Amino acid sequence: MNPKNIALLFLIIVLVSGCSSGTNKKTAPPPVSKTDTTLDGSEWLLENLYGQPRLLGEPISLHFAQGKVIGSAGCNSYSGIYTRTSTGTCQISEVTLTKKTCQPAAIMGQEDKLITNLHKVAACDLLNNKLFLKDEKGTVLATFIPPQKQNLQGTSWKATSFSDGQGGMIHVYGWKWPLTAQFGDHGQFSGLAGCNSYLAIYKASPVDQSFHFDMIKMTSKQCAPERIMQQEGSFMAALYSATKYHIEDRTLTLEDAEGKTAVVFIKKS
Repeated sequence: MNPKNIALLFLIIVLVSGCSSGTNKKTAPPPVSKTDTTLDGSEWLLENLYGQPRLLGEPISLHFAQGKVIGSAGCNSYSGIYTRTSTGTCQISEVTLTKKTCQPAAIMGQEDKLITNLHKVAACDLLNNKLFLKDEKGTVLATFIPPQKQNLQGTSWKATSFSDGQGGMIHVYGWKWPLTAQFGDHGQFSGLAGCNSYLAIYKASPVDQSFHFDMIKMTSKQCAPERIMQQEGSFMAALYSATKYHIEDRTLTLEDAEGKTAVVFIKKS
């Protein structure tokens, strides 16, 4: 073949090869936001905020659910949008808050600080069963721990004291007439009120430790002496006032809406 023709053929091959490679060249797609499948559906309670332990009072919670965050900020409830990019960063945005005012003022200050820090989140790291929210510089803004699953389901209790409705407590040690509570597997709540027995349906959340029950039925016996019936009425009134619960070791405490102790139980062995 003529040398000129060979050179021309080589040039054509190079040009065709270059055009082909340019056409087929793929570029990586830009990072896109997506729900974190590791955190999605998980629930957390605040341990400390910017290095400071959580103040006593209402628990501060964080729940990831289908690209959203919801929880309690200590006084108010909040919700927002949660995104996580393919590069590993995460962001919490569009946070909205209810508008209650609570006491003491420090609770509101803590709440404001929490919401401010949520807007600064750039990373959500899991380490040693804890969740660390960090800003873009890697500074830890808040640390969360899993909630203690204080489930009432399947437990049985005996009351040791209950509110008299006037700021005091009535103690029941050594009583002949037991005051009990048993939490079944399907939302049933039953027990003895001293003279009569009761049956109710309850709802309790291990996340925010809320508690509520609706009475189904109660027997209508009359017992002597009369003080037994009076105490039974006070015990049931204390139960009805309960909106929160918490378990510590073998003690179950029910509290009313003001945070005052309504009933104290010990676990039955």
